[in-house]
Amino acid sequence: MSHHRQEKLDQIFLEELNEAIRLIVEFDEGIFVTISGIRVAENLQSARILVSCLPFEKSSNAIKKLQENHQNLIEYLNKRVKFHKIPKLIFEIDDTEEKAEKIEKLFHSAV
Repeated sequence: MSHHRQEKLDQIFLEELNEAIRLIVEFDEGIFVTISGIRVAENLQSARILVSCLPFEKSSNAIKKLQENHQNLIEYLNKRVKFHKIPKLIFEIDDTEEKAEKIEKLFHSAV
């Protein structure tokens, strides 16, 4: 698969999945969830989805809710994205900001 086609595929899934999550998944009050990244496998068997959650401490709850709604999300994507088969959605916590914050705190405490 060409690099351009892969980027376009990732972007389509990113947009549609964010919309699906907004419409389908009910998170506990005070939890804000976004998809910060996505990588659809070239064979379309799976899609690795990086999930950002505020507050970060609620990330595991957010992942659990997404996994519970996996089938509903797949059904939504089937209606919106015209592919033979929607890939399996693999949700992962995006802890990039949390790690950066820890490093920054360490740096400032060392100075």
